[in-house]
Amino acid sequence: MEKLPPIFIKGHLNLRVGNLDLEYIHQNLSVFGVTGLPWEPLSPEVHFGKMVSVQLRIPGDDPLVIQCKAVITRESTLYAEQMGLRFVLDAQQKAQFQRVVSNRGVYPTDYLRKYPRIPVDLQIQSFPTRVVVSLPDGESVVCDVSNLIPFGILVHTENQAALMIHPGSLVRVTVEPRGWFPKSVTCEGMVCRVMDDRGRESQNIVRHLGIKFTQMDTDNKELFLMLLRDILNRIQGAKAQ
Repeated sequence: MEKLPPIFIKGHLNLRVGNLDLEYIHQNLSVFGVTGLPWEPLSPEVHFGKMVSVQLRIPGDDPLVIQCKAVITRESTLYAEQMGLRFVLDAQQKAQFQRVVSNRGVYPTDYLRKYPRIPVDLQIQSFPTRVVVSLPDGESVVCDVSNLIPFGILVHTENQAALMIHPGSLVRVTVEPRGWFPKSVTCEGMVCRVMDDRGRESQNIVRHLGIKFTQMDTDNKELFLMLLRDILNRIQGAKAQ
């Protein structure tokens, strides 16, 4: 398997919210932010979407300290509700952070999968960019694709009807065709993870849905695997050039 590039580095952060100064140590930080933080003493109902001040500290031989803003996000699974932060870094801060991650970061083993997620790539003609997520009551939401694997998909939408979709929701997923790939792929799935953020420009709630495929008939499975093979072949071809 091709070695995956580092995306996380262990570090500490201090978060100031009103009169509260909170510290979180030994966290997996990425240039995008951090997840899996406990909510207390904050509240998802009160503090979600708030812009806060954060200090990031990465110790070591090449220490880095960054003072920046961050947006409080919220995430939930079948088993837990946690807080996250999306860092708002300027170009120089992002470059400094990425340099340290590239030199000393890791791709932790607990994130490794037999089939790594394939991020959406608009340059690949057949890569689907939108899916329709339908609930048993008939409500449907059009979502943008973030990434996919043979057994699931990560999508996001600013459609506020998606706020009725929670971990454990049973849904029907229709992957819309794109480019030369002429047919849609349909299957049943279960929402395993939900993450909410604020749109950078609109400030709408952006709901991210991690969906595990639970039932796919033979015809749709063959179509989906054909689509995946085409995407992977095009990725490998681009790397070989």
